[in-house]
Amino acid sequence: MIAQPDWNVVVTIYEEGFKPARRVLGEAGAISPTDYHDVLVMKVEDPRAFTDWLAARVAQEPGLLNFISRAVPAAQLFDFHDAEEFEAKARAAVAGFLPELAGKSFHVRMHRRGFRRQISAHEEETAPRRRPVRGA
Repeated sequence: MIAQPDWNVVVTIYEEGFKPARRVLGEAGAISPTDYHDVLVMKVEDPRAFTDWLAARVAQEPGLLNFISRAVPAAQLFDFHDAEEFEAKARAAVAGFLPELAGKSFHVRMHRRGFRRQISAHEEETAPRRRPVRGA
């Protein structure tokens, strides 16, 4: 059995933003570097409250956006080794959101690090829906 990662937020930073990002984000939770360029992960108590906290900090100090590019709570985590495994696990992860999405429109954005030439963010974002989204 694979251990669950000890993080629930993914943060991308701009070049040279590592130290200032750690200084500010460290107030909200534990931060760890990753093997991916300019990507950090965090463990926070409440990921939704974290986004509110970060928005308030940015409103007070807009310069934070000079080194923090994106901070995204991770609602579902899974490992994969190829495009086919990604597709299968992504479908399973999204299935839990179907009741919330029923009758609503939505779009998909993928911010990929790694798997270059194996998974295309553009293809994942623009793939036609194979089935209508319906409540479970």
